[in-house]
Amino acid sequence: MLRIGTCSWKYDSWKGLIYNNHKNINYLKEYSQHYNTVEIDQWFWSPFEGSLLKMPEPHVIENYDESVSDDFKFTVKLPNSLTLTHYYRSKKPNPYFLNPICLTNS
Repeated sequence: MLRIGTCSWKYDSWKGLIYNNHKNINYLKEYSQHYNTVEIDQWFWSPFEGSLLKMPEPHVIENYDESVSDDFKFTVKLPNSLTLTHYYRSKKPNPYFLNPICLTNS
């Protein structure tokens, strides 16, 4: 099955195209009427408070689940602190990112 989606779903510029023009809309619910998958990218951009990983609040995940049909699929973009550590710290790629030994030992 081919799934078509985008890298996020909340764009005010899509009002009138994908979303209705109402003031208080559920962007994800309306998005899911047109597409069957989406990438959650917000944790890629802002996963940290200080030096600790900030996981999504349970009510946020519940809201996502309630906004889409059972066959809707989410993909999650890994936090940039995992994939872009060369940018943040040592300017070298993260040697542990997707390392099979690290993944099986965790």
